[in-house]
Amino acid sequence: MKTNLFSNSLYSPRNTSFHIVYIVWAYPKTRAKELSKRLNAKLYNMTISQRVFVLIRYVILFFKTLKILFADRPKYIIVQLPPIFALFGIYLYCLFSGARYIVDVHSGEILDNKWKPYRIIRKYFFKRAYWILFHNDHNHAIAKKLYGNIRGITLNDPIPLPSGDLKIRNCEKCKNVVIISTYDINEPFLECVKAGQLLSKENDGWVLTFTGDSSVVPQKYKNLNNIEFTGFVTYNEYWAILRGADVIVSLNKRRGVITCGLWEGVSLNKPVVTNDYPVIKSIFGDSLIYSKNDYKDILRAIKVAYQERKKYRRKIMSRKNIIELEWGEKFLTIKNSL
Repeated sequence: MKTNLFSNSLYSPRNTSFHIVYIVWAYPKTRAKELSKRLNAKLYNMTISQRVFVLIRYVILFFKTLKILFADRPKYIIVQLPPIFALFGIYLYCLFSGARYIVDVHSGEILDNKWKPYRIIRKYFFKRAYWILFHNDHNHAIAKKLYGNIRGITLNDPIPLPSGDLKIRNCEKCKNVVIISTYDINEPFLECVKAGQLLSKENDGWVLTFTGDSSVVPQKYKNLNNIEFTGFVTYNEYWAILRGADVIVSLNKRRGVITCGLWEGVSLNKPVVTNDYPVIKSIFGDSLIYSKNDYKDILRAIKVAYQERKKYRRKIMSRKNIIELEWGEKFLTIKNSL
């Protein structure tokens, strides 16, 4: 069976009169899909197999980006970071065409040690950006401290529109807990597993389902009684699994991160267990269930979320109205400037 090393996919509305292009050197997550729809932007994702040496990958993606830009000739280009190197071709195109670029800065670009050595490059590009979009005030504050006078704005993830209307549950009578995971080192995977094992001992119908590509998960965890792994699923199947959850868990060890999974759970009015971080509480108040990243607190939070799920459903439905109004004002500031 042949495997494609290179992928260049397009996600966009049917309208062909674009003057905005959205470039992502990865598979686009919900944020990029939602923002591109609302801005009527042409969304390109470009991926190359990890088997290809990183420098070669970036060189290939540099030329593919230029090819797209000179073919479409947009007036504005939105680029998702990381990696910072995605900006090289875009900046070059802007020099020749007079176009402007907007940087959508994901938390990893600001917080992860992997990208910290490139601060000088980042400062150069940030100073010349038309807009810099930050996911939350925590990351925005760090960037202003590091890079000074930049044209930045905090634009949280838009509350996504769930895909499809199907619902997938392990069983109707089970207490279904869905843990949104990428198995990244910054996620408390083992702590969630341990919480699941303790729930299993209660013999009370608890089932924990981990989403995401589980090929990296050791087999010993896949053999546990009440813990399941979806593996890779389609976009519609993913939403169906979330829709079937009684409780959604989305946790991260980095204090400046508001996960995509959190927003997805909120969109479905589910009780969401997430991190006890000020940046999250400032947006969601008491409408979520907050937890530390240790198994005892995760266990406690899951139980509270299930027992009081009707209450939290009402709370998040009410809070969403406030969040969407505030988000809409900031979004219009950006959209009206284009």
